[in-house]
This record gives sequence, C-alpha cells and structure tokens, in this order.
Amino acid sequence: MNTQTLMGWYAVMLCAMLSLSAGAQDIHYAHLAAVPTQTNPAYTGLMEGRARVGIDYRGQWNNFTKGFRTSSFSADMKAWQSREDIIGIGVHLNNDVAGDLNFTSQQLSINSSFMKGLDGGKTFLSFGIQNVFNSQRIDWSEARAFSYEPLESLESGGRGNFWDIGFGLAFFNKPNRRLSWFAGAAGAHLNNPDVTFLGDSDNSLGDRLYRKWTLHAGAEVHFGRFNSLRPSVIYLTQGPNRQLKVGTYWRYKTDNGLSSDSQVAVHFGAFLRSYLTVNEAGVDAFIFAARFDYHQTVITISFDTNVSSLTTASNGFGGPEFSLVQSFDWGSLNRKSRPVKCPTFQY
Repeated sequence: MNTQTLMGWYAVMLCAMLSLSAGAQDIHYAHLAAVPTQTNPAYTGLMEGRARVGIDYRGQWNNFTKGFRTSSFSADMKAWQSREDIIGIGVHLNNDVAGDLNFTSQQLSINSSFMKGLDGGKTFLSFGIQNVFNSQRIDWSEARAFSYEPLESLESGGRGNFWDIGFGLAFFNKPNRRLSWFAGAAGAHLNNPDVTFLGDSDNSLGDRLYRKWTLHAGAEVHFGRFNSLRPSVIYLTQGPNRQLKVGTYWRYKTDNGLSSDSQVAVHFGAFLRSYLTVNEAGVDAFIFAARFDYHQTVITISFDTNVSSLTTASNGFGGPEFSLVQSFDWGSLNRKSRPVKCPTFQY
C-alpha cells in the first residue's frame, strides 16, 4: 500500500469518526407539537380526532456548510377506546442527511400506547413503547484523498443497520377550566445497540449508541376570555451531551359567540436552548415560533437564532423548521359521543 493510499484511508476513517460523533446525539426538533410521538411514545393516539398524520422539515447550518436536512412523517390513531381507556398505535419515519459525505440516518419507528383516564377525565396516565429500525450510511464516493480522486473501493463499507427499543410515560392533569399541566419521561436505545459502518460481521469495530433520556413538562394557564400561556421545558441527556429547552407560547383563541370553542387559535412563542458537555456549557440558540390552529389542522413555523460561539461562522442563522399536523374523525368516535376527552392541551 503506497503512502498516498494510506493517507487516503486515514482521511476517510477520520471522516467516518466525525460522522459517528455527529450521530451520537439523536435528531431533535424545535417544538413538541410537531412530532409528539418522537419526543415520547406515550403520546401515540393522543388526539381529539380518531387519527392523525404529520410532516416536518428542519434545516440547520446550511448557510455555511452542508448541514443537517431533517424530514419526518408520522401517522397514529386510536385502535381501541372504552369509556375511560385508549389504546393507540402509530408509525414514525425520520430521514436526516448531513455533511460532505452525505451521512444519512433513517429510522422507522412502530409505536403503541395505553392511556388510562382517571377521576372523570381530569387526570390521565399513559404508557408507550417504540420499536425502531435504524439505517445509516456514508457516501464514500464523495470522499477525496490527496489526489482529489474518489475512493470508490470503500463504497461497499458505508452502511450500518441496527434495531433498538424505547419506552415513555406521561401524566396529565386538568384541575379546573383555567389550568392544566403535564409531565413525562422517555428512554431511547435501551438495548444500547452497536453502530458500525465498516461491514464487520461481528460488530467488533462498532461502537455502542448512547442511551437517551428525555424529561419534559408544561402547562396551560388561561387569563382573560381569549388568552392563555403555554410554558414548557424539555431536558435531553445522551452520553456526554445535555440539552435544555425552556420557553412559552402565548395563545389567542377566537370566540364564535357560542358556548363551544371555535377551534381557531394563533400562537406566538419564544424558547431558549442551552447545552452542557464535559468541557463547556452555554446558550446555543433562541427559538421563535408561530403556530396556527384551524379546526383539526395545525401549522407551525419556527426559526433558530444561533447565539453560541459558532455565530462567527453562522451569522446567527441556525435554521428554519416547518410542520403540518392533520387530524381526522369518522365513525362512532365523533366529538359529541366520545367518552374520553384526550389531554391535547400540552400541544
């Protein structure tokens, strides 16, 4: 093996290790409403309708590098419902692409949940499980050595597949008409799977994927006739990485002049995202969001403003995110006859 080829191998392996480091922390989104089942599988099937589909797109750091381009699709429904209990099922798909080697992560998650309604619909307890098939790959054809020629001989070793499992718990309480609150916890990668891109049959060259733990809580506090605040906090920990996001939505809901809700509302929100690693801690970004609810349709747009040390390169441009969630109702589970009112106030 000549020196040029050897140095090419070193360069490629360095790129692979950097990609692994980038993949050590999971995909994350700016707001809970867009991808609730991604945050906690206990949310599967928790909607006022009978079924729900959602799409989300997020871009980050794309103004100065080939940053993260993340898209997702989710669908969930109430598979069974009694007077106080609900069983939910759903699927969630993620696709994330980043870097010059097009490091791609794809997940297919199959979720199920059971929700128990307590004390006449004021308190709910939900438990969820997720089974996730993961696929990751690197495009070696984009790698360049000192000769600036593609290292095509390595293309066959740029893929890795693995399976993992997660769970979630959620608690919801609405003591009166003007106050409601929720809290939850979720764990992902509980089987601590091996991840490798080198095609070794026994995974001896792979590395263990860090377990991820999520804690979240929030509330809705009504004031006046049309207004409410929706503060929330999410804490993520995965290996040496920590992330905390805290902020609030202000919600204005119109009145149609009748005793029932008009189901039309606008939200404006601001959130702060901070980080903590082994060597440093600080504020990463401010997130500004706007949301529009129209009956069973929810549209949310948010934007990250980077305020960390990366600002010199990013010029404060973190990335935009867009989501669309649509609920559906049919059959015997229409709004008037439904015995259990799901705790959707956390969205």
